[in-house]
Amino acid sequence: MQETTKNTLHYWLEIIGVALVYIATAKIGQVFAIPPGNITPVWLPSGIMLALVLIRGYHIWPGIFAGAFVGNVWAYIDLTSIDGVMRAMTSGTVNGLGDVLASVGMVYLLRRISVTSDIFEDLPSLWPFLLLGAFLGPLISALFGVTSLAAMGFVSWDTYVSSLVTWWTGDAVGVFLLTPLILFFHRKSDISFLANRRVELSFYLIVFTSLCSFMWFNSSWPEPLPAPLFFTVPILLWAVLRLGFRVTFISTLLIAAIAIWSSSHPQGPFPNQSKIISIIELQLYLSIVIVSVMVVGIVSAQRDRLFKELQLKHDHDLLTGAYTRSCFIRLFDSEAQRLLRYGTQFCLIMFDIDYFKKVNDNLGHETGDEVLRVVCLVINKELRDIDSLTRWGGEEFLILLPSTTLDGGYQFSERCREKIAQYDFHINQQITISLGLVQPKKDVAMKNTLKKVDDAMYLSKHNGRNQTTVADSE
Repeated sequence: MQETTKNTLHYWLEIIGVALVYIATAKIGQVFAIPPGNITPVWLPSGIMLALVLIRGYHIWPGIFAGAFVGNVWAYIDLTSIDGVMRAMTSGTVNGLGDVLASVGMVYLLRRISVTSDIFEDLPSLWPFLLLGAFLGPLISALFGVTSLAAMGFVSWDTYVSSLVTWWTGDAVGVFLLTPLILFFHRKSDISFLANRRVELSFYLIVFTSLCSFMWFNSSWPEPLPAPLFFTVPILLWAVLRLGFRVTFISTLLIAAIAIWSSSHPQGPFPNQSKIISIIELQLYLSIVIVSVMVVGIVSAQRDRLFKELQLKHDHDLLTGAYTRSCFIRLFDSEAQRLLRYGTQFCLIMFDIDYFKKVNDNLGHETGDEVLRVVCLVINKELRDIDSLTRWGGEEFLILLPSTTLDGGYQFSERCREKIAQYDFHINQQITISLGLVQPKKDVAMKNTLKKVDDAMYLSKHNGRNQTTVADSE
């Protein structure tokens, strides 16, 4: 009973929170409202509510309705007459229904037709979001909102089309600006790569800040040169390709804020005799730029993921997850250079699974593959972060131990041997390994080092298997 009461309280607190967020952001948007009808060029609640439904679920719809209702009534109510109050409440009710359909309804359709609601996954995931969330949803909200305003006398039917387009694009810009930003921050993506690009990030911030300052203090620009707003396109493309979505979305939000503020003054980036046409041009510009940036960013992210997957397949054995020969060569060369330059010792171990052919012949290759995977799993648990396990071929493996003495290498080798011998592989055959160990001193040529460790391993096999033999390091 107590748990039910707690859940109910949490639910209504969440609904109230959603409504308050809607009302607060609606008041910010209405600062830039255009008469007649108080229609704003950018509607922040549209992007926030869509993101919240994607994150929290359909159950927050009462908060969206309440926020839209209160925000609409607040903007149009006339307390001097009952008729004014009723007209405002009727318009607010219709507007609330339109906003619920624009967010909850579009998320429902998005989840029905899309495999994932992660719009950053790939382009096939982005198009349903653009079609439903940024196109159809704002259109539904505009149709409900402008029609109710016109029917209640707050907007003239003569300006119905221009008001509809302004409302529609204003909601769309809100979705473009805020929904991806909120979803990406909720996604908790890795931003550690920015630490390796401090210089580039610092240079970007200098250029971006300078451009924003110029846009803020110089809203007019001599013809025929383009407005400073157009110079934001290469800046944003640079950001999305090199610095990621977080930096790009925050930059886009700041640029949009400056552009909208400039447009609310006599001189804006799109000067026009008609204020509403100038705002529509700005909305279309922002929409096109944001979509372009998202497409470029997603394509770039897909490219990076494919490259990492190819690199992973190139460097790792698909069966065991151990490193491949080509990767081992790079790792060995690095340790050889450290030894020659700084005298940092390292050890190399080669081991072979004893009587592995019997496993394949008697139990089948699937069982043999499982034995290989489990052996690597057991060995990997003993490795440090700087150590590496390589599948050299068949059932032969190499272990590279940087910054390790010969005594430390021998203790590690014996520990691995004992772990494998004691492990229950759930087959009718004990699995053991024979190991060879070498610590290069002077001759660090890979060919010679591999021959020495290979000879040591076969000496272990010759002497009865399940043991470690140390090679002559000279």
